[in-house]
Amino acid sequence: MARVRVGMARSQAEFDAMSARRQAQLDQFQAQRDRMEARRARVEAQIARMRIPAMTFNSVEVAVPNLAVPDLDCPRLQVRVARPPTVRIPAPPVIHIDPVRPGSV
Repeated sequence: MARVRVGMARSQAEFDAMSARRQAQLDQFQAQRDRMEARRARVEAQIARMRIPAMTFNSVEVAVPNLAVPDLDCPRLQVRVARPPTVRIPAPPVIHIDPVRPGSV
């Protein structure tokens, strides 16, 4: 009977140690999750402080060259090669970001 009690006590101790390890892992996971949530809140606050100027876009100029492409006369194959149009895109806007201020978010 004493052997059974010792075995049960050992099993209970092993179970308690395993439960403590699992609880520590769960606590670490929860702390990491809390840190990620705080980091996300800080990033959202920084984004809210950004000032993006309103702008209008000018029309895009597309220059299509008039090319006379000769037809290649081949009994099996005809190939017409044309150059792609050139596209001019306006410069991207300048975005001003306020510096991060110390303190709570």
